Amino acid sequence: MALTPAQLVARTGRIGGSDAAAVCGQPAHNTAYEVALRIRGELPPNTALDDKDFILFGDEMEGVLARVYEKKHPGVVLEIPDTVVHPKHPFIAANIDRRVKGNPKLALEMKNTGLHVQDTWGRALTDEVPTRVLMQVQHCMMVCPEIEDFAVIRCYGGNTFLEYTVPRHPGLIESIEQIEVEFWENLQKGILPEPDWEHGSTKGTMKRAFQKIQGVIEAREDLIHWTRCWEEATAARLQAEKLEVALKNRIVQMMGNTEIALLPDGTKWVRKLVTRKGFVVEPSSYIETRRIKPRGKKGAQADESDGNSIALTDQRQGGNAE
Repeated sequence: MALTPAQLVARTGRIGGSDAAAVCGQPAHNTAYEVALRIRGELPPNTALDDKDFILFGDEMEGVLARVYEKKHPGVVLEIPDTVVHPKHPFIAANIDRRVKGNPKLALEMKNTGLHVQDTWGRALTDEVPTRVLMQVQHCMMVCPEIEDFAVIRCYGGNTFLEYTVPRHPGLIESIEQIEVEFWENLQKGILPEPDWEHGSTKGTMKRAFQKIQGVIEAREDLIHWTRCWEEATAARLQAEKLEVALKNRIVQMMGNTEIALLPDGTKWVRKLVTRKGFVVEPSSYIETRRIKPRGKKGAQADESDGNSIALTDQRQGGNAE
């Protein structure tokens, strides 16, 4: 959901619903470390996402899904609520996509997902939503104790309307509250969570957080240790790349002029003639050798050229900003 300027101000310095999964150790789009830096005011907004198609479409689809929901549920009128702050913990807040006029027990969360979204959505008309969504709506029900159910509305592939119902889980809500309170108390003591070093967002978080160039760090033991680890990893990567090339050369030599080489699992190496048209450079032809894996039950056939795997289906994820 795209937040209004007023909601962004209200969210500053607070734990929101889209932070719940990360804070509770289930990172999806962000991490607990990223949430901590944002709350402390040390992380500028990620403006690089402002013009991304999946963000723009996600923002627009929220209103579309709300109107479709009203059409599918005659007599229901949806409202856009203001930011709600936890009655006991002012550092915990919730921005709910829609509330039902006259029915305080039901709220709605809108999600826009692409055809090849990697989240684990289950069957419609159940509570089988991804963990990050489950944590988000339980966080909101913690802030708003009158809500008993969340209708999670999913737009799939741009034209499919799917509805899920997630009931209140008191035990889970209690756990979320305990973890978020402990997280906040640690921040007040200056204790930040350990970064998730392998998470896809961590590199970008570091770039946004540390934009100054100043000072010198002496040769500390931890700096020496991690530098050595990096050097070992770099050396291992280079060695692996050399080995990869050598093994590919062995396979090419073994195949000779053969077109196809089969393996027991259905994987095959394929040699074919590739001809490029002449544009800036002169026309050229070369022989390309690829390893082709058999198709899985649902997925695409993997096509590997010069050691690089190429999925023939688009695996990019679309979704709304939360």
